Amino acid sequence: MKNLYHKMNAKTFNLIAFSIAVLGDALLFAYIYLKFSQKELFQRIMNEAWKSKGYEGTPSINFMTELFEIWCNSLLTMMVLLGLTHFLIFLLWLAGKKTPTKYVKYYFKMAMFGFPLMGLALLFSDPFWGIVFIIYTAAYYFNNAGQIYYSSEKSGEIK
Repeated sequence: MKNLYHKMNAKTFNLIAFSIAVLGDALLFAYIYLKFSQKELFQRIMNEAWKSKGYEGTPSINFMTELFEIWCNSLLTMMVLLGLTHFLIFLLWLAGKKTPTKYVKYYFKMAMFGFPLMGLALLFSDPFWGIVFIIYTAAYYFNNAGQIYYSSEKSGEIK
C-alpha cells in the first residue's frame, strides 16, 4: 500500500478519504433508518410497552400512526444532524485543522474495527448489510493506513 500512497499526494488521499468517510456514514445511517423505521417492529415494541405499563388492549390505530410518524421524523432528524456534524468535522479536517484531525484519526480506527464486527453480527440475520459492512471495512483500512502514512511522512519518518 505504501506504493499507492507514495504515488498520490496527501491532498488526493484526503479527498478520497473524505469521500469514503461520507459514504460510510451514509451507509450506516441508511441501515439504521431502514432497520428502525419498520412499522411492524415499531408496533410490536409499542404493544409490549403498552402492556408493561398495565394498560388494557392495544393503543388506537391513530395514536400508533401519529407516534410512528414522530418516531421516523425524529430518527431522520437525528441522522441528518449527526451527518451534518460529521460532514463539518470532515471539512475542517480537509482544511488541516488539528482537533478534527485527531477526531478523524480515531474515527477511521473505530470504523475499521466496528464495521467488520457489525458485518459479522449481521451476516446471518441480514446478509446484504452484513456483506456491505464487511466489504466496506477495506475502505476504512485504506483511510486508516493512509492517515498513518501521511502523518509519518509529515514527521519525516518515510523516505
